[in-house]
Amino acid sequence: MQMAIDINKIKVFGKFLDPNSGKKPTTGKKCLILIRSDDESVDKSVLKRSLTCTVDGPNNKPEVLWSTAIAEPDIDERTIVGYFVPTKPGKHKLTVKCQGKKLSGSPYEYDVAGECLDISKLLEKVIVMGRGYELGKAFTYNQFVVDCSMVQPPLGNLKVHVKGPERAAANLSIIDNENGTFTIRYKPTSPGTYIIQVKIAETDIPGSPFQVRVTEFLSS
Repeated sequence: MQMAIDINKIKVFGKFLDPNSGKKPTTGKKCLILIRSDDESVDKSVLKRSLTCTVDGPNNKPEVLWSTAIAEPDIDERTIVGYFVPTKPGKHKLTVKCQGKKLSGSPYEYDVAGECLDISKLLEKVIVMGRGYELGKAFTYNQFVVDCSMVQPPLGNLKVHVKGPERAAANLSIIDNENGTFTIRYKPTSPGTYIIQVKIAETDIPGSPFQVRVTEFLSS
């Protein structure tokens, strides 16, 4: 049974939400979000699992990511650190819900400065390695690596979709190597042409969607 959390004891804060800080978020930079529960029985892992955070920006929805960087340690054992990277200037509204209930004060407003950024341009530093995004073998696992380490700060989570021929499928897994690279593994259920789409921040990485020729036999 899920533990009930008192949303009135949850605080959302940060320098960009403090009108006296004189700080404004800018495009292309992390906009930090600090969230803490004053209930000592609620640790950060429980709090994180209970939260949903969404951002509405000018004609886009930047993704909220949880930070694990050593340079941004948790303030204490009950505070979690999140961020989003705005790519367009203007008002951004952060909606925070805990166990489906909106926090008091939500949505929180951020006035973002800077210039409009082209996400496709930012993703040009993504590198794809391995032949699995061009050639594959049916009935076995194929793989390739997506290197996102040069995209700093990260703009969003990596998302992969595989579409095969009619009545075909591909068992897909994404392995986070925790160094900015991701191993994509897929197991086609039949030969044919498969389309693999790889996106970050709802934007295709260079070369995506990839057209993969899957054969029953593939030389090593």
